[in-house]
Amino acid sequence: MGEQSVSVSLKEAINNIIKRENYSTYELNINNVALDGGNFLATLTKADIKGKVADVDKEINLFIKNLIKGDLITYLSVSNIHNRELLAHNELLKIYTKLQEEARIPLEERYETVKCYEESTSDFIILDNLQKKGFTTVNRLEPVTLHYAETAVKQLAKFHALSFVLKKRMPEYFNEKIKPLRVVMDYDDENWQKLVRNNSYVTINSLDDENIKKKLVDVIPRIIKKTPEYYLDTTTGILCHGDYRTTNLMVKINNGEITNFIAIDYQFMHYGNPLNDLMFFIFTGTDQQFRKNHLEYIKNLYHDTLGTFLKYFNMDVENLYPRKDYEKLYRNRIESGLLIAVWVLPFVFASEEDAPDFSKESPSEIQFNVNKNIKERCMGIVEDFIEWGYL
Repeated sequence: MGEQSVSVSLKEAINNIIKRENYSTYELNINNVALDGGNFLATLTKADIKGKVADVDKEINLFIKNLIKGDLITYLSVSNIHNRELLAHNELLKIYTKLQEEARIPLEERYETVKCYEESTSDFIILDNLQKKGFTTVNRLEPVTLHYAETAVKQLAKFHALSFVLKKRMPEYFNEKIKPLRVVMDYDDENWQKLVRNNSYVTINSLDDENIKKKLVDVIPRIIKKTPEYYLDTTTGILCHGDYRTTNLMVKINNGEITNFIAIDYQFMHYGNPLNDLMFFIFTGTDQQFRKNHLEYIKNLYHDTLGTFLKYFNMDVENLYPRKDYEKLYRNRIESGLLIAVWVLPFVFASEEDAPDFSKESPSEIQFNVNKNIKERCMGIVEDFIEWGYL
């Protein structure tokens, strides 16, 4: 695809990268990426630059997230979430890298990040194309494995630990830049509530048992009432990722082992309780059998890793997020997993062949086509919450 397929400003940004890298000759190939159900709030472009630098072959592979234009989504500002991701790449993740370097954390133990190019603007974000470096995402339609979950939860704990470090080492920055980042959703917007109802019925209608379906219909008002309570709560307030699920987690696998793990898509990051992210990961990525066998272990692994990582900075987790407080909050918040599942699972299981396009349709009006796997995943969650006494 030629350069005419992109905006003038993006073309200029790519040309700036080419000039800065000192290409003497080059070939530029640009392609738009088709929606596959994994991304809803940006259009995606890939750009590959191949050529010569000082008579040596050099290739740069770019992955570009373009801001969706229009105002079809009323309950959040697309430009706001785009700017949050810019903040993450332009400032926050660079600070996290520096903090880890100063603490002399071994490379294999660090929280990894993707390279972002300085040409990124309020219209697009230019990143390294991790796929070209051997990274991939796991199949979002399948439950995660234990090895994957262990790696993901450890990385999440490190991300949260760095927020605790930032709060202590750079309190002014934290108070000025992080604390104001409240959840991007406008929970009072009738279109958010309509989205919840719409998505919830997609989930409910995937089931066969009429009694279960009725129970979940009764859950919908709880979602609308309690989701803001959970996500606006800043008990043990730190920076949360906000969308920590398999489509936003890139892995490099060698001989069946995960060697590198990079979280992406920081557009929903917010100041809140760290359990928001853990619950979101568990109930969008695991199945009933996994939770039966490993949920207690994963819960403990998160807090253990948080404590271990904070030691690199001479900080004691018991002074910041004591185990007893964590256990109490976990018990009080596990219900949020049910609420998340009922209205978020249609996003997780959106059909690859007929993925929704939010640049053309309002999310509150869209009709999801979902993969059949949603039925088993949802029933497992329902059965767990019946057993745990929430349904």
